[in-house]
Amino acid sequence: MDDYLSLISFGPGGWGALLLKGAGITIALAVTTLPFGLALGLAVAMAAQSRRRWLRAAAIAFTTMFRALPELLTLYLVYFGLTAGLQKLWRALALDGAVDLPPFAAGVI
Repeated sequence: MDDYLSLISFGPGGWGALLLKGAGITIALAVTTLPFGLALGLAVAMAAQSRRRWLRAAAIAFTTMFRALPELLTLYLVYFGLTAGLQKLWRALALDGAVDLPPFAAGVI
């Protein structure tokens, strides 16, 4: 049992500092995404209750698509797919340099 507890300790060979850092990043990500998630959720819910058929269909398609995709796949698509798309757009605009999407920004998106 002491071997398992030493893994989460803050001493040498323990992962306590890394776990604490990960918890901090998780809390920062949750606080950052909360306003965006509430606004998007409210907009989609209002669209789903709309009298306009096309708006209601778009909201239902949006919710069905994101319910069907696993969260990890969504993260991969945003992090790798959006980065690749931004790099292609960057090259199409004939701009020099590379585009890199930070992991925290991909998590927020």
